[in-house]
Amino acid sequence: MLTDFFSAFRKGQELVNADTWKNRTILLNVLVAFITALASIAKGFGYDIPVDSEAIGGGVVAVFALVNAVMQIVTSKRVGVQPKV
Repeated sequence: MLTDFFSAFRKGQELVNADTWKNRTILLNVLVAFITALASIAKGFGYDIPVDSEAIGGGVVAVFALVNAVMQIVTSKRVGVQPKV
């Protein structure tokens, strides 16, 4: 199964049920944007959210960007690394 995932990085390959995976990625993007907006609004109204902004700015965003990049590759047959010649 893990080898199937890594073979999906090749151009011309994609995960099974790519549409489902793309929809889940879009949902994740929307949820992160919504939660971030709620946190900013709450801070604007004076509610202190006990989350370090540097941790969110660095770690969470980096992981989020990595997941998005991977999902773009493994759910499309048109992008990816070239197959072995």
